[in-house]
Amino acid sequence: MKNQYVGDVNDYKKYSLTEIISEVLNEKVLVAWMLTEDDGRTDGNKLDYLKNEKNERRFNPTLFDKLKSIDKDKRSIVTVEKMLGSQYSFQSEILSDEKVDREKYFETVLKKAKDVGLVFFDPDNGIEVESVKYGDKNSSKYLYWNEIQQIAESGKDVLIYQHFPRVERKTYVERLKKELHTKTKLEVLPIETANVLFLLATKQGNKLNDIKNKWEEKQ
Repeated sequence: MKNQYVGDVNDYKKYSLTEIISEVLNEKVLVAWMLTEDDGRTDGNKLDYLKNEKNERRFNPTLFDKLKSIDKDKRSIVTVEKMLGSQYSFQSEILSDEKVDREKYFETVLKKAKDVGLVFFDPDNGIEVESVKYGDKNSSKYLYWNEIQQIAESGKDVLIYQHFPRVERKTYVERLKKELHTKTKLEVLPIETANVLFLLATKQGNKLNDIKNKWEEKQ
């Protein structure tokens, strides 16, 4: 996550989805932003949905209005943290590429997760790729499997934000779904949007259809 992404269409969808999951699973949510420094690129400028109020606002009217009120020149996770409900808590520190700093970051995530049922990871890109090893340059843009397993083994459900690579989507989604289940032993629900994939791994497998149906009702 970067502050420059705050309020864009992917942001709108992620908060809407976490609200649904929190409600259905009856769990509080820790948002681990995995915050990285802004880079000046324009890939956080997907704000046109805010001009399409007729079609987009119905998805989540309250959230839509809050995100629309954000000054586009003052976009910050601090603003979002103030507008989300009491079921949310946050790990808001900057995440660096350095191994030692990263280990401390995730130690803090584990401590904060004691009070919640679901941990939502919001990396810039998604789950680790072979070309970027742990501790390498740009590793802060990825969530690593050992970190996912650590949270799952602590008894928490996990939600992951994942960008699509340039591959065939159906095969990619099925592969990640299977791998996440294998590594966490949890039931997995993939939820696709036009731009990104969300992967939920939960102990409450009997609630997955309820989550899916509530999400689809809003489309």
